Amino acid sequence: MASRTAKIAGRLAASAALLLAGYALAGFFLLPYLVERYVPRYAQERSIRASIGEVRVNPFLFTFEAKDCKFEEKRLFPTASGSAESGLPGVLVRHARLGLGRLTFCNESGPTAACAQFDPIDLELDGISTWLEPAGRYALTARLPGGGGELRWRGELYLAPFQSSGRIELAKFKPAAVWQFFQDRFNLADPSGTLDFKADYQVAFEHGVSKLLLKDLSLALTKVGLRASKAAEPMLELKTLYLAIS
Repeated sequence: MASRTAKIAGRLAASAALLLAGYALAGFFLLPYLVERYVPRYAQERSIRASIGEVRVNPFLFTFEAKDCKFEEKRLFPTASGSAESGLPGVLVRHARLGLGRLTFCNESGPTAACAQFDPIDLELDGISTWLEPAGRYALTARLPGGGGELRWRGELYLAPFQSSGRIELAKFKPAAVWQFFQDRFNLADPSGTLDFKADYQVAFEHGVSKLLLKDLSLALTKVGLRASKAAEPMLELKTLYLAIS
C-alpha cells in the first residue's frame, strides 16, 4: 500500500514538474517569439505600419516588457455612429482600472542618462469615449520617484472635442527626486525642500485653440534652497512661501 502511494505521489510530482517546465518555457520563450513575429504581421493586415523589438516576459512575476515599439496609423478603429461629428475613432471604455502599477521613465538623450520610477500607480477610468455625451470620469494616484511625494488627479473628460475639468493635487513633492532630468541644463546642485500644490482646473482644445482656467489654487514651498554645483553657500533660501488664488 505504501509502495503504491509512493508511486502515485511520484507520478503527480513528475506531472507537476512537467507542467511547470512547460509553463516556464511558454512564458519565457514561446510568448515573446509569438509577439515579435505575429504582432507586426497582424498590424500589416490592417494597413498599420508596425514594428516591435525585443520582447521579454516573466511568467512568474507576471511582467511584460517590449522595446522599440512603433505603430504608424492615424485611426486604429473604424469611425462609429455617434462619433462621426468629432472625426475621431469610435472608442468606448466602460470601466478600466490599473492597480499597483509601475512606470519607469528614462531619458538617455542628454550627456547623463536619467531614470525615475513611479510606484505604485492607481488609475481608474469610467465611461471614457469619443462620443459627445456624456463625460467620462477618471481618477489617478501615483507615488512620485525617490519618495518625492504623491500625485492625486481626478475629474471629468470629454474627448470630442477635448475638454477636461477636475482637481489636481501634488503633496510633499521633492524637486530633488527628479532633478537628474535637469542637471545637465543648470549648473545647480540638487535643490532642497518640498512643494505642495492644489488647484481646480478646466482645460479645452478645439479648432486649434487651447484654453486653461485655474481656480482655488494654492502653492506652498517649504525649506527650499538652491546653490551652485560647487558652491558651499546657497544662492537662495526660502523657509516658507505660500500663494493662494481663488
